Amino acid sequence: MPLPLTRDLIPGLRLGLLGYRGQQDGAAPGQPTVTNTMWMVGGDGTIDIGPVQVNAQYVHREDDLPTFTVGEPTAMTDGGFAEVLLRPTGSRWYGIALYNRIVSSRPLLDPRMGGPAGVDRYETLTGGAGYLVRRNFRLYGEVTEDFDLDATTFTLGFTTAF
Repeated sequence: MPLPLTRDLIPGLRLGLLGYRGQQDGAAPGQPTVTNTMWMVGGDGTIDIGPVQVNAQYVHREDDLPTFTVGEPTAMTDGGFAEVLLRPTGSRWYGIALYNRIVSSRPLLDPRMGGPAGVDRYETLTGGAGYLVRRNFRLYGEVTEDFDLDATTFTLGFTTAF
């Protein structure tokens, strides 16, 4: 279980730290069972300025046997995001901008649903807007540019919960 620590430093500014260390047993095909030891550390922050909220997070992770293969090199992964949310006071409309980036020392990432796996880098930029129809029902549209695939994705949808 990650250990997150978050604190409001002053009104409108929250900073946090997280850490985790764990082990997992496994075996690559035709290999003996070994233990992968991984650890990660990171930080996050939130700034609220009126109708604008800025969020950011960074995480560094290291695995000594990420594919459970004896003698393999350590994998180091760095990733994070920066996000800007615009929620005008009294409005049901909102806007978002989101930047994601993950880089690994080995091609082990599988960050895209239905996209290529075994990559060592992922970088996207998303912009969108939405409308809160009811407390538990919203409509939204987004456009995402995947810099590594040189691909653009458009999304229209709704989210609901009961």
